[in-house]
Amino acid sequence: MSDFESQLATQPHDAFFKAQFSKLDVARALFQSKLPPDLVPVIDWDDLKLEPVSFVKSSLKQLHSDLIFSVPLTSGRLQLSLIFEHQTSVDPLMPFRFGDYQLEYLRQEIAKSSPPFGPTLCLVINQGPDSWTASTQFSDLYQVPIDLKSTLSQFVPTFDHLLIDLTQIDPTTENEPKLRIILNLMKLARLKDRILDFYHWLDAELTLQLEDQLLRECLIYSLHIDQTIDFNAICDTIQNNRELSSKAMTIAQKLQEEGRQEGIAKGVWFGKIQTLQSLIQQPVSSTKTLQTLSEEQLKRQFQELETLYNAIHKL
Repeated sequence: MSDFESQLATQPHDAFFKAQFSKLDVARALFQSKLPPDLVPVIDWDDLKLEPVSFVKSSLKQLHSDLIFSVPLTSGRLQLSLIFEHQTSVDPLMPFRFGDYQLEYLRQEIAKSSPPFGPTLCLVINQGPDSWTASTQFSDLYQVPIDLKSTLSQFVPTFDHLLIDLTQIDPTTENEPKLRIILNLMKLARLKDRILDFYHWLDAELTLQLEDQLLRECLIYSLHIDQTIDFNAICDTIQNNRELSSKAMTIAQKLQEEGRQEGIAKGVWFGKIQTLQSLIQQPVSSTKTLQTLSEEQLKRQFQELETLYNAIHKL
């Protein structure tokens, strides 16, 4: 089982994001589409690299960014760092987190060489159901009196981070087909009961070609986030696209042979149970423990936890 499939049970959205944008061709297409237009032509995209995502602070506490890339400019040896974060909810402290990442990244660079260093560009993709309302400016974390703004502003650190807010864009207009598919599924995956809408759209886009691996990941991700649908519902939705339908049926058959379809259904409950246990401050069951239960037992345990959660929060 791949890292992607093993992580789907507890963090399906994050797992899908990392599985897709860890691929250099997908990351390259996104950056070329979303970075400032005057910057894109002066970057040596052939040398884009995915870097380790962990930083060790001086306090020995480790920071984990979602994805970090490095890429050189075509003129000279200046390297840009691209820190890419995935969010499913609005975080007003996002600029602070990026500031923390940048300082730790700079410490690592200082240990290897002398200044000056290449700048770091920070980018957030918002997959939440709500629009991003938080400021992208680090300086907005500070309050400066209006009458002292001209004096104090020079002492306030400032940088901006880029934002891709899926609630505010139409992914189906993206030029790169693979990017169009990934972003559209991510957008619809966070809207209630909209997964089959993605496959209706895919069925109509007869010119789109899906690699088998991407289709498999889209299908497995879809089944993890919407337990009301199954492979039959998806295959019925894409029956007009014969090539796509045939590929989906083949993948479904392989998953059945691997015993994965039942695992997918149970994996959905793992994530729900572990999340509720965490929210009500109960010991979180290990995935190994939950695997010993039947799907019906998992469903019953979830319902009991949900009742307890609602009672605590008086919902």
